[in-house]
Amino acid sequence: MADTDGGSYLPDNHWANHERIHQYRGGHNETWGGVTINIDNNYLDVAPPVQLGFASYAALSSGAIGSQVKAAQWLLNEHGYGVIAVDGVFGAATERAVKSFQSARGLSADGVIGARTWTALLSSGWRPVLSQGSTGYEVQRLQRSLTATLGRPSPPTAASGRPPTRLSATTSPAGG
Repeated sequence: MADTDGGSYLPDNHWANHERIHQYRGGHNETWGGVTINIDNNYLDVAPPVQLGFASYAALSSGAIGSQVKAAQWLLNEHGYGVIAVDGVFGAATERAVKSFQSARGLSADGVIGARTWTALLSSGWRPVLSQGSTGYEVQRLQRSLTATLGRPSPPTAASGRPPTRLSATTSPAGG
């Protein structure tokens, strides 16, 4: 059962629509490298505070404004490329963070968030093994990356008008 009461240290008014879950899983064994230890888990899961899924991803540069700029700023912060205000205004701090991210990923550090930078931003992070029938957030992350790469929604998103919840054989672009 989920404990959604964060107590006074996590007041409810700081979370949109109570989009948080605090779960506790007491003593259980885990084995890594032949060593078994008994551990407890505390887990806090917060939905991204910005929209990340779009039908297409515009090229963004200094002076751009809007929800896609907010998404890029949030992703740059999430991946550790600065502490940028997520205000939807592509200013000097956002440009510095973009260039730093691009350099670290071996991309042309021009400060413009084009298709390659969007794809890198959207696909950065933990890389689980996905297969046909996989579901959940990681499939949605893959769909967003494919949309940025292809310049259009990949088939499951285009057909439903919303992020997919299941990976299908039609997810991959033809020839690759």
